[in-house]
Amino acid sequence: PDYTAVHALVLEQFVKTVWAVSLLGLVLTVSIFVIALLTTARPLRRLASTIREIGGSLDPDALIAGDLIRRNDEIGQVARAFLSTVRDLAHRTQESEDAQTKLQNILDGSIQAIAVHRNFKLLFANEAAARMFGYADAAEMLDECDFRQTFANDPDGSPEGFIDLLKRDDLDEAHLLTRPRLRRDGTRFLAEIAARKIRWKGEWAVQTALIDVTARI
Repeated sequence: PDYTAVHALVLEQFVKTVWAVSLLGLVLTVSIFVIALLTTARPLRRLASTIREIGGSLDPDALIAGDLIRRNDEIGQVARAFLSTVRDLAHRTQESEDAQTKLQNILDGSIQAIAVHRNFKLLFANEAAARMFGYADAAEMLDECDFRQTFANDPDGSPEGFIDLLKRDDLDEAHLLTRPRLRRDGTRFLAEIAARKIRWKGEWAVQTALIDVTARI
């Protein structure tokens, strides 16, 4: 027998078999990779979509699907950690909103007029301040009041009794000063005033508390 031909035939069949097995392995590897990629990418896309939606809602239970939370792999761990973080953020946000509401209720219920201004630009006023200066409510006072016009003028035209705390490095507050002030209609009244520097939205401003003491004089 021609062993050379037999060996060549066997070698050819072996090479074909190796190529077939290699090709099959490559197909299996690619298939596994694609399946793994799809299995991983889809939940990650859902997580990414959830993160984007957080900007419009802090209801994590409505945003993250239960199947993501129940997964026992790294994606499930990420989803659970994310859910916990968002729940904590939602809780803290609600606490902050509640505190702001309580503070606003206290300020609005105060009989003491409270106003915050920066260089006479009114930043905040409570309802008592609006009543004191002749406005229907605090919103109207914020919209229409030039706080400079609530001061009577000295002979030189400067605001009478005004202490510019924002320009005084040596003074942070001024207590219980009795000064004339002007209502919206121009009528004068005497106010007992306490003012102090505060930080308002990252910048210095002046908080003023006033009590009408005209009847006492």
